Amino acid sequence: MLLRTAICDDESSDILAIQSQLKYFEIQFDLEFQISLFQNGFDLLRSHQDNRFQLIFLDVEMPQINGLEVAKTIRNQNDYDVKIIFISNYPKYMQDSFDVEAFHYLQKPLQQKTMESLLKRILKFYYSNQSNTLLLSHDDISEVISISDILYITTNKSQKDYLEFVLVNRSILTKGTLKDYKNTLYLKGFSLVHRGCLVNLSHVHYIKNGALFLTNGISLIPSRRCEKELRDDFSKHILNYRNA
Repeated sequence: MLLRTAICDDESSDILAIQSQLKYFEIQFDLEFQISLFQNGFDLLRSHQDNRFQLIFLDVEMPQINGLEVAKTIRNQNDYDVKIIFISNYPKYMQDSFDVEAFHYLQKPLQQKTMESLLKRILKFYYSNQSNTLLLSHDDISEVISISDILYITTNKSQKDYLEFVLVNRSILTKGTLKDYKNTLYLKGFSLVHRGCLVNLSHVHYIKNGALFLTNGISLIPSRRCEKELRDDFSKHILNYRNA
């Protein structure tokens, strides 16, 4: 399982200590951490827009912008999928970490047993929340993706029995058919655009003149057969969202 991971700390020695701990447990937990390193919160925030990290190890006390402010910025962007793990020399910030829904709070120096316990919690979370995630195999890796990050899924014209998952920040090509996902994703707010495309209604901005416009500006053309049901599904989705 691949997890996109960021480590942000203004102390290089602390960054290397966390990175070393993660690498130590990769084989034991059958994980691969795709790690990006940062020494200030602004660089992390810019990178997170493109990379959509799943785990962030975040130092609380940093110059320019501290870890709590970084976490608040992420949560204010309605990003609740990333698991934020605060790291600090001082336990006094633990209470503040609850306000930004931190996954865990680690006190420096990091202990191997503590990191092992944390990784077990992370794995347990992903396996017990499979209804909100998908495990996709591509390029000889298996990667957990959040269903909320999917814009749409389309059949690949050049490769039979392959699907392209178009996410908010990238695309993934994986073996499979829409039939493999259709029934499950219908229950998660997806609808059929045509027989070769499923769209996430949460990313639909509006439907006009026979075209479907997504929140990122992409447009899709529904088939005549699917258009009425798609419009009905979209109306129900908006109603459910407003009443939530």
